[in-house]
Amino acid sequence: MGQILSNPVIDKEHHQGNDTFTAFGLCSMQGWRMSMEDAHIVELNVWEENESKEMNEVTKTGVDHLAMYGVFDGHGGSAVAKFCGQHLAAILKQQLVENRKCEIDNNFLVNAIKDTFLIADQRILTEQSMQNDHSGCTATCIVISKDTNNLICANAGDSRTVLATNGIAKALSFDHKPSLLNERSRIIAADGFVEMDRVNGNLALSRAIGDFEFKANDSLSAEEQVVTAQPDVLTHKINYSNDDFIILGCDGIWECLSSQECVNMVYRGILTPGLSLNDITSRIIDICCAPTTEGSGVGCDNMTIIIVALLQNDETEEEWFERIRNKKIEQNGLTSPTSKTHITTFEAMRRRVYNTFDFDDNNVFSVTTKSNDEKLVNENKIDSSTTTTEENDDHGQENNGELGSPQQPGYVLNFESLKQLLEAGVHVSTGPGSENSNNPTGPTHDSTILDILASLSEAAAGETAPFESDEEQEIREIREEHEGREQEQEHEQKE
Repeated sequence: MGQILSNPVIDKEHHQGNDTFTAFGLCSMQGWRMSMEDAHIVELNVWEENESKEMNEVTKTGVDHLAMYGVFDGHGGSAVAKFCGQHLAAILKQQLVENRKCEIDNNFLVNAIKDTFLIADQRILTEQSMQNDHSGCTATCIVISKDTNNLICANAGDSRTVLATNGIAKALSFDHKPSLLNERSRIIAADGFVEMDRVNGNLALSRAIGDFEFKANDSLSAEEQVVTAQPDVLTHKINYSNDDFIILGCDGIWECLSSQECVNMVYRGILTPGLSLNDITSRIIDICCAPTTEGSGVGCDNMTIIIVALLQNDETEEEWFERIRNKKIEQNGLTSPTSKTHITTFEAMRRRVYNTFDFDDNNVFSVTTKSNDEKLVNENKIDSSTTTTEENDDHGQENNGELGSPQQPGYVLNFESLKQLLEAGVHVSTGPGSENSNNPTGPTHDSTILDILASLSEAAAGETAPFESDEEQEIREIREEHEGREQEQEHEQKE
């Protein structure tokens, strides 16, 4: 399972948006892992204003609107996943622009997204900042063409994309595992081997962008390497009477929920008044995050999930919610309106996922919920696509107030929270039940670091508030009194 924290990082990154074609909600959380290695793409339209019109002047088929969504699950570091999140949409658009004299139909788009994965893989090698980087990432992406009414999914690795059609989960991608016959055959043909269901006994997946140590055979093409970035691509003709939404998620989601269970949870959220797509993604992550590190390691991974609503006839997101709520679906041979009675609650699903854990009867989501005095306050607002929300779950418990990552504009580093983590004895373990190899006696308190963090916290507070709060003054007076006693004792000992 690798190195994990003693307490999960549960600050969530949220994005949401909509136009007249698709709407989406996204939630991403670091969880128990040492760092966040996921990235994503959420593009309502890859074209900027007027670009599609210019394209249509020289193409035989219109490409007025192309939505693109993707999830990238990094391993061995975050660099490759971040590169994909930042550049994959631009690379796809470049393929369309460079070939704009061709007829841009569904076959063209399929080939373009295949090439996009391979070009991204090659371009990483030319990035000076990534010359010595050994990370990789899985990638699952969808491109939705409004004009051709097609949904195209490209996948490399074990992230997954699922379509919900009339209440049923339909796979748009298939996990690439080394134990699969076709994957094993390619690995062995490239002079690799599969051991304990891992490529060369190391990598738990057989296709990825990056991971260049598995792509070093110069006599083979990119598609034939031990690990390849070549995606499998599936296409689907959208039927708005049947097709409701799409879910993209990293394997941290799918280790905990089956495709159908995840689809059910989205329907449950749709049927719960007041929940947005953002709220639903947050609740699914709350279900999946492990309540403890004791066990198999399931639920201890980074987690990212995107829900994409398929809007028809220029309907609004609110109208889409109402349409799905009133929709009649077939279950157990009977056609009936979508109903909560057919779908388990978020709370019950979490108990089912972790059925060996003894949950507190009052709140099964306590691991991913912060109390009010623990929440971090971000006074600097980020752009409208990034939101910080406080939510109420079915059982009445308040979810955490989310904060953007340190890389985002407006992020405020909270020194007091760092100090509290050290005071609580937060440490790093290499697996369930194990202790830090550098700390065999368990958690320690480093007074020097605590003093530095306390000083930094006070200094940061002084930039925004000219006076101490009553609590700060009391703490300072107790500290000064304690220091005074120590000095008196030292003086008496010297005498």
